[in-house]
Amino acid sequence: MLLAAGFHHSDGVLDAGDALMVHGDSARRRAVLKDGRVGVGGLGALFLVYAPAAAALAALAEVSPIRAALFLVAGEISSRSAMLLMMAFGSPAETTSSSVPFVEHLAGPRRPLALALALLAPLPFILPAGATGVLAILSVLLTAVFGLHVSGRAFGGISGDSIGATGELTRTVLLIVLSATA
Repeated sequence: MLLAAGFHHSDGVLDAGDALMVHGDSARRRAVLKDGRVGVGGLGALFLVYAPAAAALAALAEVSPIRAALFLVAGEISSRSAMLLMMAFGSPAETTSSSVPFVEHLAGPRRPLALALALLAPLPFILPAGATGVLAILSVLLTAVFGLHVSGRAFGGISGDSIGATGELTRTVLLIVLSATA
């Protein structure tokens, strides 16, 4: 899945991890988001996001490879759902942010539709989890809210990197929740 997406959102994990490690104000952290170098914070964030996802997926595959594949698709859809929620309810940190056109497009009457789509799209893939599926859907919403909160406090709003990092984190959280009862 990561290869198919060109590791695009992995860059957000690296950049956000580095920026969150920086001491200083939002402007300083946003500057680090744009820096092409990778530091310890980025490498740590990469490990914290992808190692638990790999472990959860391995646990799921051990029980049922078909369910593991189904939940991996659910994770992909859920990651996009969390990103959609961030764009629908967040404010860009800068006017030059790649998130600006999406935020503008999702403003006003489109916002409830974005919320409905974000919460309903993963359902067909998560329903086989039974009661755990409810917790899994809730984890998508809570991870998006967490991403909005951290982005607001650390960067002064959302950015393409914080949106991508939240999407990747959402997949991990969802897979952990689904594997907990496997």
